[in-house]
Amino acid sequence: MAETIADICTFQLYVFGLEELFAKVTEAAKREHAAHEAIKNIGFRKKPKSTCKLGSNSKQKREWSVFVKKRQRIIERHKTAHDQYVVLKEKYDNLKLEFDNFLINLIGVPEEFRKNVSVSVCKLENCVNVIFGLPNTTLKEEHGHYAIYISGFVKYRREFGAPRGPQNHLYFEKRPELSLVK
Repeated sequence: MAETIADICTFQLYVFGLEELFAKVTEAAKREHAAHEAIKNIGFRKKPKSTCKLGSNSKQKREWSVFVKKRQRIIERHKTAHDQYVVLKEKYDNLKLEFDNFLINLIGVPEEFRKNVSVSVCKLENCVNVIFGLPNTTLKEEHGHYAIYISGFVKYRREFGAPRGPQNHLYFEKRPELSLVK
């Protein structure tokens, strides 16, 4: 039982960690987009062809200098935001892959289906869906499907090739054990 509770806690930590990291990735993407829009809004001005044109008017020199510095700051802000986004996205992708592998092993997805697995978190229903099928086929075709509540209870279990229907829904009163594993 302790191993099962540990598995459920690990499962929950992955789900909540993924949600938190996804929020950070989304914020970084918004910052990058805002900086990119700022670059588009400031536009490109052409510097006068000869410096003597700028030399005649010190106001033009100052305006040009301010424009160049402002544009450089915006470009630097965009580069920083992009770098942060790339790092966070890579962390998210690695954690997602780790979570997917953990869940696939925990549930016991058959070996022949492990190359074609989709794991998604459904916030609306507070559960995780695991859909698997044969390699080189789309998951819309015949597939197996598990839906697991964040608490660890399996909500829906349909093995590959099994018929669809209400017999696949599992209810708390029909499942006395608290386990993700078959």
